[in-house]
Amino acid sequence: MASLSNRRKRMTQFSVRAVLLLFAIVSVVLAVGANRAHQQDLAISRIRESLSSPYSVGFDYRLHVGSIELEVPEWVRSVLGDRLFRNVVYLRLENPTDAVLFELRKFPSLQQLVLKTYGEHSKSTLRDGLKILPMLTNVTRLEIEIAGLCDESMQAIGSMPQLEHLDAYIPNVTDLGIAALGQAQRLRWLEFDSDQVTDRGMESLGVLRNVVCLRACSPRLTDACIDPLRRIPTLDYCDVSSDQLTLEGLDRIQRLFPNKSGIMPGGS
Repeated sequence: MASLSNRRKRMTQFSVRAVLLLFAIVSVVLAVGANRAHQQDLAISRIRESLSSPYSVGFDYRLHVGSIELEVPEWVRSVLGDRLFRNVVYLRLENPTDAVLFELRKFPSLQQLVLKTYGEHSKSTLRDGLKILPMLTNVTRLEIEIAGLCDESMQAIGSMPQLEHLDAYIPNVTDLGIAALGQAQRLRWLEFDSDQVTDRGMESLGVLRNVVCLRACSPRLTDACIDPLRRIPTLDYCDVSSDQLTLEGLDRIQRLFPNKSGIMPGGS
């Protein structure tokens, strides 16, 4: 009888410890989530105050515990509120400043980023602000339209660790800047429009190993840029736009890359 009583007491003590441990874990997770939400809200507020142009923000609602991501059920969000679990995963900024770009470090879950300058801001290089791009370790897609962007900033883009999709309007970037993309070995989709890139810049892209789709536009490209692209083993769709391309060159693209049919492969 005493043995049974002792066993029940131990089970009760174990149950209390388990509940307390679970409560402690949940409290820590919620505290981390609350701090992250606060930092994100502050960053969004500073972006809003700094920008005179439109911006867009997109969220998901996942619980991040280390490298684990868990979808948060709606009933939990209805009880505790969306703010605690929301993460900025998409951001579109028009005419950002360097100071605004520095705020991007507050969004560790950011996956898609769109940057665009125009009007009186079109000559802005954003050289300092773009240096933070390699720190955005979860961004897989970057769309950038910055006329003043320089070769140095292409080094930062090429160093983005998870970049898979790049769509860039970069009229002043030269072969040196395009060569910097050779670091981005996760790239699968590459589109760029430049006034300066030559056949040598296209040749430097031959080191890429995962690009499926390539679209390049530059008035300095000739037929000579085509054959080096055969070194990209995964390239399936290739579209080169230049007044210097001949009919023979266009025909060669069609033969080397049969999907050059005006229909983009899936994944855009």
